Amino acid sequence: MNAYLNAPKQGLNTRLRNKKLIDWAKIFLDLSKKGLDKRNELNKSGKNETIYLKHIEEIIESKKTRAEMLIEQFNKTKNLSFLVNHDENFSYSGF
Repeated sequence: MNAYLNAPKQGLNTRLRNKKLIDWAKIFLDLSKKGLDKRNELNKSGKNETIYLKHIEEIIESKKTRAEMLIEQFNKTKNLSFLVNHDENFSYSGF
């Protein structure tokens, strides 16, 4: 319950059973990748379903959630004009 209440404020640094959420994310990402690699269901391009984990990998690598990145950008610019970005690609599928 504490993790649930603290996560909106502490993000990936929230502790759950003596581990940060980012550490849990790494564990579950690794398990997911192994399972999808083993399944090896390929799309037309010959890529397996691990492509759907790319966005999560990016979050773990940067150690920042999308919300944290947006807050950081707002603190730099002090306006919201950066939110109107028609070139931004929200597709994380790799297709």
